Amino acid sequence: MKYKFVILSLIICVLLLPDCAFAKPQKASKLAIITNIKGKVTVIHSSNPTKPARAGLMMELRENDTVKTGKNSKITVVYYSDGHGENYSPNSIFKILSTGGKVIKGKKPQKSKYSKRSFKIARGTPKDFRPKGESRNTVHIDRGKPVIFVNLSKVKIITLNPTIMWKKIDEAREYEIFLKDRKNGRKIWKSKTAKTEVTYPSDAPPLKYGMSYIWKIKARNGSDVIGEGTTRFDILTKDKVKDIEKIKNKLKEEISKNPKNTTPRVVLAMLYESYDLLDEAAGQYREILKIAPDSKRVQRHLNAIYAGK
Repeated sequence: MKYKFVILSLIICVLLLPDCAFAKPQKASKLAIITNIKGKVTVIHSSNPTKPARAGLMMELRENDTVKTGKNSKITVVYYSDGHGENYSPNSIFKILSTGGKVIKGKKPQKSKYSKRSFKIARGTPKDFRPKGESRNTVHIDRGKPVIFVNLSKVKIITLNPTIMWKKIDEAREYEIFLKDRKNGRKIWKSKTAKTEVTYPSDAPPLKYGMSYIWKIKARNGSDVIGEGTTRFDILTKDKVKDIEKIKNKLKEEISKNPKNTTPRVVLAMLYESYDLLDEAAGQYREILKIAPDSKRVQRHLNAIYAGK
């Protein structure tokens, strides 16, 4: 009877009491992200305080994580809740709290402000942006060889004059380009070129915000169609475009002042990501990798965008 009572107590403890020693501890909330780093910086995670970790660009930080900057090192941390950034100098120790960093050692951080709209995407491992069952370079082939697009497929954009790029087909003498309204299939514009890139011209029928369109490319050798491919894009609503442009322009100004500071680029990339502007996000991640080529987390974000390509 005594043993039955002990076993029953253990079962209740595991199933019903989250703070029980047998229960799996819950991780603290993710509060911030490292957007710029130089030199050796160590993070002591609250979930594993006995095993310090080397900090890296785009590492996410949880509540009660402790960060230590070494000699000649510095770090910028941006908080998801309100978009404020904190720049810490060498030989600093601070703890991540919901209200910001609590300085344990060193100078108070210099603070900066970014838009919290940049951080509305899910935290953690970059999400897979592919539509179910498809990769971002999926093309629908009608005949001949596939036209492989350089642009990401099935994405959102913010311009009314989009550019489409594709890989060269050796036998092709020229390419026919068609732009259609995705809703009704109506042909809006067509053109021909020997190049592998075309921009929708300003004197063509104007495209509309909030609408979805289809590119169709035909590769020709004389009268023969030797390859085809289609891809689509959606233009964001005018209100969203205005919001993005306002934030983007401020970040671009900061980038121009200090091109090697990765913080505004990370914030801009995450802003683009949050609106599914994946071509633009990928471009920023590539620029970040030029500055910090060994950043595995940045590479993972880029790989997630180009998954399957």
